[in-house]
Amino acid sequence: MPLLKLDRLCEGLEKGDWAGFLRDWDRALRAGNHPETTRYN
Repeated sequence: MPLLKLDRLCEGLEKGDWAGFLRDWDRALRAGNHPETTRYN
């Protein structure tokens, strides 16, 4: 079960707002093979 639930975290945010930045940040951390606990924190 993933710790970071981006969909739930981004609920209520307008498109192009923080939701996009959070998804990009998570994607960059995943690409760098950072563990999920690091991405969650």
